[in-house]
Amino acid sequence: MTNDRKNIKNDDWIEWWQAETKHRAFSASVSENIKDQVNYSEILEGNEQWEIPPSISVQRNARDIVAAIEPLLYLSKEVTLVDQYFRLTNNKTLVELFKVLAGCSVEKFTVVTSMGNANIEAAYRRDFKSLNTRQVSFIWVKAPERYFHDRYLLTDVGALRAGHGFMAEIEKGTHADMLNINIISTEEALVLLENAAKKEGKEAVSALFDRMDKCYDTELDYILRLDNELTYMPEGFNQTPEGENYRKNHFLYVSPGNRAIVKEKIKAVKDFNVKQGSKVSYRVYRSGFGTDGEYYMVAIAAKDAEHYAKRSNENREILGDERKKVMGELWSNLLKYEVMEGWIRPDLAYSSK
Repeated sequence: MTNDRKNIKNDDWIEWWQAETKHRAFSASVSENIKDQVNYSEILEGNEQWEIPPSISVQRNARDIVAAIEPLLYLSKEVTLVDQYFRLTNNKTLVELFKVLAGCSVEKFTVVTSMGNANIEAAYRRDFKSLNTRQVSFIWVKAPERYFHDRYLLTDVGALRAGHGFMAEIEKGTHADMLNINIISTEEALVLLENAAKKEGKEAVSALFDRMDKCYDTELDYILRLDNELTYMPEGFNQTPEGENYRKNHFLYVSPGNRAIVKEKIKAVKDFNVKQGSKVSYRVYRSGFGTDGEYYMVAIAAKDAEHYAKRSNENREILGDERKKVMGELWSNLLKYEVMEGWIRPDLAYSSK
């Protein structure tokens, strides 16, 4: 804080901001509650007023992980770390966290994890009590396995998501050596905090997952959001066209630095399809809570793979050679591209009336 701002004090953040702005306007302000200021969604879209990326990558060692989240800790009073594999013993990240907590104003530190310990109090006294010099309230909550999918740091002033979790790992020389950390919305953080506080039904939830475990090998929870602005369905929106249960899903991965340009190029593809009268409809979804990486998913329905290929070939004639330029500008800005083929099963689906 510059010297001319240090004398303005107020426990209410909005009132403090109003006083600071009256004194001297900020170049940019981030708030979900103040009108006409940069909000979370605009940061994700790459707002030109806010150049700091909403996502960063750090090495998966304890010092780098804690250094990345340290600024948020210094602003917070209450901190909740949600990570189903965050253990109490042999945890270098927790050691570094207690070192930082010794110098900031955090009053309450809660860990929500699926990892238990035969004697939590003894382990805490042995490994961490001497580090907790300010006697920060430390709470260890054991949740049922898969109670949460992603890993989070939730505080009273902000929230972060960590893709691979906060545990330090041995360097392997692969992409997995990096940990992606990104901000999350207020709504998502509030839901997570509510779920972390609700432990009355944990036995029932655990029993439900125990029964489900016998039915499948892999379980993932994530949210995709339909983007109507980028979706192309001139005949009218229809998620399940009659007789077209085959799906080819195209995953267009983006980096924090180019998400805005990729969206612009996807919109250009849609505009080109509209202009040429394309006969292939598609839906566009944006990745959200729980996904592995950030991407747009383009879902195309067909009767089967042969029908998909035949219609695509016919549509290339409609679009003409100009399609190569339009699509090329999109491909050149992607982080990576993947395709997934499959079938929907209406016979197994249920929709409440």
